[in-house]
Amino acid sequence: MQRVLFIVGGFGLGNATRCESLLREFERRGLSVDVASSGNAHWYFSSLPQNPVKIQLRSLSYGVRNGEISLSSTLLSLPALLKDLMRNAFAIWRLQRKQQYDLLVVDSEYSVFPIKWLMRAPVLALNNVFFTALLDKQSEAVRPVPTKYLERLDHFVQSTCADFYVSPVLDPQVVGEQEKLLFCPPLIRPDLKTSSATSCLQRALVVMSGSGLGADAALVNELARIPSITSIVVLGMSGQNLGKVSYLGKQSAVSECIEEADFIVSAGGFSSLSEAIVCRKPLMMIPLKNHYEQDLNTQCVERLNLGVIAQQHSLFEAYQVLQQKILQMDWTAPLFTTPGAVMAVDFVLRQCSPLKAIDAHV
Repeated sequence: MQRVLFIVGGFGLGNATRCESLLREFERRGLSVDVASSGNAHWYFSSLPQNPVKIQLRSLSYGVRNGEISLSSTLLSLPALLKDLMRNAFAIWRLQRKQQYDLLVVDSEYSVFPIKWLMRAPVLALNNVFFTALLDKQSEAVRPVPTKYLERLDHFVQSTCADFYVSPVLDPQVVGEQEKLLFCPPLIRPDLKTSSATSCLQRALVVMSGSGLGADAALVNELARIPSITSIVVLGMSGQNLGKVSYLGKQSAVSECIEEADFIVSAGGFSSLSEAIVCRKPLMMIPLKNHYEQDLNTQCVERLNLGVIAQQHSLFEAYQVLQQKILQMDWTAPLFTTPGAVMAVDFVLRQCSPLKAIDAHV
């Protein structure tokens, strides 16, 4: 049986949830799948009923200052990051020597790149940074922030070091294949379901950033003051349940929460927005400060008329705008007609010689 190793970074939760989508599709095709993960990704995979984790890696993430992503803090932490990167690389190399994987899938974890020549297996970069690069070229309105250059560096590293690439997208017009790069529909958790669109925004689901940055209890309290909202469920943060507000803390199983919500309040993380779009949930988006990718993501969703950016409004004003927007939203047909994981695995099986014996349409 052909074997696949997912190497997943864990600053937020989005890397893990989209990797689970791809992982389950590989398993459905008859491949054996293991995971090497760090941070939130390690927590997420370890919490699954069938824990696929082989080793835990050290976290490689942005530097943070005053609750915001900081380029200067990231640069100052480079010596420690490089040390952890090499420790991770050695751990992955030892695992590969023992298990002999036929494919390495890398999502926001860079430890394998310096030793790629030792791995003797092709490397797939799974990362929305390629979609971000498209948005970057198209957008002149997004304010330049220092993390813009981190995104461009990330794109360069991924493009240079991997053998082929899969990038989920938010815009259905972008879906398509370009030589060794696939732009695929969103990769969402397998248990999430598309639900009927609503014309009334009464039940809010607040999805806190998996990184722990961004929205806080003050945002929840402001939402609670909007009379039309009858219930608020908060994922990713603990607190005292009071009145219409319920705090559920950190959860890996969220399908029921998403299904019952009329709309979702989220930062601009790619996977959170993807899941809301596929599940047909209007979005109120509050991108993290100094996070260039989230600025681009939220502008894309607003341009598609699927949500509203709340950063420049009070939440009540943003809520009123969103209430008007849902009257214009067309949910009669799905935005994406093919599951992202199915399209992505088909592409991988065409690209990866050791896996080509697997029927791409099991």
